Amino acid sequence: MKKRSIVSFLKIILRLFGLLLLILGAAELCLRIQYSSNPETILYSKSYESGKGIAKGPDYNFHLNSKGYKDTEFLEKKQDSYRILALGDSFTFGNVPYSKSYITLLERNLNTATPELEIVNLGLPGIGLRKYLAIFAREGLALHPDMLLLSIFVGDDILQSKVRRYYSFSYLLSWVNTFIKERRQYQGRQYHPEGDYCDTCQVLTNKKLINLEKERLFLYQKGNKFLLRDLEYTKFYLHKIMEICERYKITPIVVILPTVLQINPLLQNSVLSASHNVGITETEWLWAQPNDLLKDYLRENNVQCIDLLHPFMKNTDGDLYRKGDIHWNIAGHALAAEVVTAALQSNKWE
Repeated sequence: MKKRSIVSFLKIILRLFGLLLLILGAAELCLRIQYSSNPETILYSKSYESGKGIAKGPDYNFHLNSKGYKDTEFLEKKQDSYRILALGDSFTFGNVPYSKSYITLLERNLNTATPELEIVNLGLPGIGLRKYLAIFAREGLALHPDMLLLSIFVGDDILQSKVRRYYSFSYLLSWVNTFIKERRQYQGRQYHPEGDYCDTCQVLTNKKLINLEKERLFLYQKGNKFLLRDLEYTKFYLHKIMEICERYKITPIVVILPTVLQINPLLQNSVLSASHNVGITETEWLWAQPNDLLKDYLRENNVQCIDLLHPFMKNTDGDLYRKGDIHWNIAGHALAAEVVTAALQSNKWE
């Protein structure tokens, strides 16, 4: 009798387990079907909001909009307008005053020939491709863009493209993660206090800048396994972004932003000396390597690309980066806007 009872109990457990698997499988399938028409509320949490500025808070001589982005208020799209959605980190957000930033200048340049064109800036400092994807799905699609202008900073964006979270392999687990994080409240940050901007001031000491760039040195070492690993994660998020673009008939353009280490030979020598790379010859340092690998992937997937590395290297009018900083100065923002404007207007891509 005891044996029969145990067997019956085990059968009940197995049936319940099978029923649970069936329910979970059905839920997974339903979420995947729903995602095909409404992706923004299922897979992507709003954790990127931790990078937003204070709503309507000061930023030098400008005030952020009510959503915490460095732009004017987002209005309903006009019927005859062409809307570009800008995504990126602090370069896109703008580390300089609003009127001098890369995206503002780009919009102004393009408006000369196309007055009905507008750029909506959803750039946020300190975030990477995983959060670009979340912003695009949750907020960007609702703005009905015709084009996505995705600016990828070679330094941080590749470094931050880490291994996929375990829950991202399941739509159901992703939904649970999003549901939990929806309850969190994020406070906006103040990035640039109200007041004058100093374009020539020293931001970091040379020692701190060298130490910062030492952490990124592997990006330029020929065939470095960590670079190749991080690039695979970068490609994963790029693929997801391009999938959404294809679904909603949005034209994707990728702009590759160079690092100060790629541009500045004196800094290269200082970083190499400080890193004590004994036995590594000069030919093993390929300063264009991450850009070239990214461009190869984008070409393979028919994604148009603008690489700012060579225009920045050819510049002879002075420094393009702030002193002791990885960010552009006003001249750097102006050159970036000029190059991207020319590429967009002439349809000349890498």
